[in-house]
Amino acid sequence: MKTVKLATFVALISMLALSGFAHGGKPHLMGTVSSVDATHITVKDTSGKVVTVNLTPKTEYRLGDGKGQATDVQPGRRVVVHLAADGSAAEVHVSTK
Repeated sequence: MKTVKLATFVALISMLALSGFAHGGKPHLMGTVSSVDATHITVKDTSGKVVTVNLTPKTEYRLGDGKGQATDVQPGRRVVVHLAADGSAAEVHVSTK
């Protein structure tokens, strides 16, 4: 019984450690777009918090598994925003669902 508990504990710790590397290990924001303009995206995250992130000329866009564009980001769309070191959006991944 101790072996099963230990194995379960080790598996749980491993999963938690690996979750820190999700999305390339970079900080990210997941949620639904509340509003967007040429320089900002406002996202309601999965906990209900509303967060505004700067968009820059360097921000890259993905739509599903392919290349996207800024116009793909629309209110109501689900997104994952990968943050750059300065807190701006490095990448915005827009869900197709």
